[in-house]
Amino acid sequence: MSHRPQRGTPSLTSTDVLERVWKDFRAGQHVTCPRDGEPLALSIDASSTTYRFVCTQCGHASPVFEATADGVRVCDFSGDLFDPETMTDE
Repeated sequence: MSHRPQRGTPSLTSTDVLERVWKDFRAGQHVTCPRDGEPLALSIDASSTTYRFVCTQCGHASPVFEATADGVRVCDFSGDLFDPETMTDE
């Protein structure tokens, strides 16, 4: 059975939420899914130095991103930059 969040629930596709989660993770804090409060796992692609957070319970995931000195830079699967605010959870 799939967990479908209610409308308005925070999402890892939001740049603001993703930035906060990344900063907390880098500070050594326990990071949780903004949708269900369960632990997040960090997926690392060492060949492209990109990352992605995935909820260990509901599967909600962030877009692929790169770490920068100023925070995060979101990438699509080809490595091109895009605007995560235009993404949908469908």
